[in-house]
Amino acid sequence: MSRPLITIDSDAPTFAALRLMLDENIHHLPVTEEGKIIGVISAADVLLRQRQNPLYLRGVIEYWDDSRAVNYAEEISNLVRTLFNSGLAAIHISQIVSSLNDARVKRLVVLTAEKLGPAPTPFARIVFGSEGRLEQTLLTDQDNALIFQEDSDAAREYFAQLAEQVVGALIKAGFPPCAGGFMATH
Repeated sequence: MSRPLITIDSDAPTFAALRLMLDENIHHLPVTEEGKIIGVISAADVLLRQRQNPLYLRGVIEYWDDSRAVNYAEEISNLVRTLFNSGLAAIHISQIVSSLNDARVKRLVVLTAEKLGPAPTPFARIVFGSEGRLEQTLLTDQDNALIFQEDSDAAREYFAQLAEQVVGALIKAGFPPCAGGFMATH
């Protein structure tokens, strides 16, 4: 069980439960009414054990590494088709796509940083544009940046390599770069 306990109110829409499970990477969500737990909803309850569901794809992303071939573009396309055919509103689909794309970029940053070795200074990744607004669609650009704590030649070189490799992996996966690409700054 996650701590602190993440719950959802009984009158929240199913989509809200799905988004919360997706964002928090949890598969069971206690349902509350007037502050008391009255039940638990699972990912299986929400999407009836479909392979093309956001939580399945989130799990694939979480454990993806370079040794496993994952056709992300095909997976996300199948997911969008399934969600659309089930009657989910376009705005909700774009929010799910944005959350999944964010998870994928995070995973690529982790994998790339593991290859490059320890960062010379602490850093953070931030997002802008459609991803930051949770409005991404299937064919979307990259609006990411790395901010690092201390400027040095080693930091500039490390983060330039990190950004270049992540951008390359995203382009290979079908994400066109934006005008600024994936930037690194201090």
